[in-house]
Amino acid sequence: MAAYLDVWSMREYVDAQRTRWQRRGTTLGRKQLERRTRRPDVVVLYHYLGAVSEVPPEARAKFWAALHARVAASEHSSFIGAEFKDETGRHLVIIDEGC
Repeated sequence: MAAYLDVWSMREYVDAQRTRWQRRGTTLGRKQLERRTRRPDVVVLYHYLGAVSEVPPEARAKFWAALHARVAASEHSSFIGAEFKDETGRHLVIIDEGC
């Protein structure tokens, strides 16, 4: 079953390995998201229509190109993102595409 993530208001995310990620700050804009996701040590998750998938470092340039193309093609498509941190200091970025 797909899980809906409310990136706007979620304060914590628990992944499949039961790692607890705590939210850092507010939602991030396009430039902030792109800058943070350039780092290969940052875990990047993409959420769309209840499906969550990881975007590996080698696929991120292609991911961003496709996401920007979809947003440019439809006035109803947009995306937001948020940054999280676990207790060991690792960073997670969740990108949520909406329509």
